[in-house]
Amino acid sequence: MVESGALPTVINTFLPLLVVFVAVAYVYFAGEYAGHEIVHHNKAFVHPPDRKLIDKYDLLQVMTEGLVTFLSPRRETSTYNLPKHPQDHDVINSPQDLAETFHYFFEHGAAAERYVSNKTLFHQLVTAVRGFGEQHGSFWRFGGNAPHMGCRIQMEGHNVLLGAHVTKELRDQFAAPLPVAGGLAPTSTEDSDDIHIILESVSDELWGNDTCPRANRLGSNGTGDADPNDDVHSPYLRGIEEVEEEIDSGAFKPDALVLGAFQMMDGFPFPAEGERLQRLQRARQLIDEQDPSVKVHVELASFANSEFMKELYDTGMLTRVDSLGMNEQELTTFTDWLSSLHVLRRNTTRKVTRIHVHTLAFQAVMIKTGAWNRTAEAMSKASLTAFRHVCGFATNEDIDLNKGKVLLFDTFVDSEDEELAQRRDVVKTRFHNGVVCWDDTRDSDSSEKVTMCLSPNIICTDPVATIAAGDNISGAAVAVQI
Repeated sequence: MVESGALPTVINTFLPLLVVFVAVAYVYFAGEYAGHEIVHHNKAFVHPPDRKLIDKYDLLQVMTEGLVTFLSPRRETSTYNLPKHPQDHDVINSPQDLAETFHYFFEHGAAAERYVSNKTLFHQLVTAVRGFGEQHGSFWRFGGNAPHMGCRIQMEGHNVLLGAHVTKELRDQFAAPLPVAGGLAPTSTEDSDDIHIILESVSDELWGNDTCPRANRLGSNGTGDADPNDDVHSPYLRGIEEVEEEIDSGAFKPDALVLGAFQMMDGFPFPAEGERLQRLQRARQLIDEQDPSVKVHVELASFANSEFMKELYDTGMLTRVDSLGMNEQELTTFTDWLSSLHVLRRNTTRKVTRIHVHTLAFQAVMIKTGAWNRTAEAMSKASLTAFRHVCGFATNEDIDLNKGKVLLFDTFVDSEDEELAQRRDVVKTRFHNGVVCWDDTRDSDSSEKVTMCLSPNIICTDPVATIAAGDNISGAAVAVQI
């Protein structure tokens, strides 16, 4: 089962085809993106000369400059008025909610994903996007945490099995030909791919009187009246049972299990009470069934609902894994829900031995010393992947440093506690493959050592796409360490 030079890896992201940035299809360009040629480093975002060739309804994610035009007060075609009070809505139920939520994250230059509970509104949005056509630069692409992480890991030399609801039309858009557990789903009205809409903002872009401080995006997903399957697969974590069958039969023997897209369950109106909790417990069961030698990684994303976060923690989804991946926003949510890191030390079948935080300015990882291999190399790979992905450099293409800048200062303070804080010299990292590592020995009560590594990012100043950046970054790092 193991090919020479490759390790089998299971990628199970319960997001078959998501319509926004957590599905199997996302490509969206806002504002100045319209005129850019899209060349993603793994060919996931290769932009064809004729956009009509990609205008397929059954693809997972739509990326469009037109949708932001639809929302933008700068254009005469604007449908929504600029909100006076930008605010984050956990669930979007009206055009005003959407405008306020988009404005809120636009102001902060932050990424987010929200569920549209108003079926009519979501269907209107999907219809509008489909109608923009070439004139407004509307086109479709594959998206989703699982497909993007799976493609990235396979391109780094591993064998990958994808657990998700995927049609042939969608799989044909993948950057790598991933096999799908249980086979491809038929293309029909009942079994179409989920749809997500992504609104991407560029750095220094104006919306009304506000300026976007950094390139980022807002993803929206929902269920439309006319197409009840606009987003019915992802929230149910499709693919769990199929992956389990492949493993139990011996057809696939994984060395790692990677899970993500739990955010697709956040805000989704499950028809039966307790159904969401049952699906989370089913995912946990899949984890518990794996041999201790199988590394389990969970990728976090934007969560809005506190009740969902409670369920996520109560089911042990974040305490029964080996590794966690997140960005700086998700790190805040993560730490808010931990009274102390001792929560991660509960007597479970597994203990968290790796936490990877990917931020705008740097990559950082904390591991139990000796639990993971090639940690420094993983952070170096993650940093370079971030720059290549956002700027659109092909894997075999030389990077252009004129399109990059470094924000991290010469030194890095590793703790908010002034008594414990130590200042790490980052300047010298240029002589160590762009990474600095150290052992943290400040917890005298612990017999376990912790190793930390940090790598400054080269930040792309001419971004092509921020969507799927986290998936590719985290996937690249995991691929190096498994």
